[in-house]
Amino acid sequence: MIGGQAADAFLGTQGDVWDTQWDMFCALIGATASLLLLSRPHDRSLARLGDTTKD
Repeated sequence: MIGGQAADAFLGTQGDVWDTQWDMFCALIGATASLLLLSRPHDRSLARLGDTTKD
């Protein structure tokens, strides 16, 4: 019972043993892309917000 087909059905891998690793890799790529593409606009937005509250 332990480690049989029930484990595969529980994980929902649908026959792909690398499904979990693939999901984590895609999450890593998405997080890295988000940091590279959005960090400067985010910093500028925060700087603008800080400038308007100083008055």
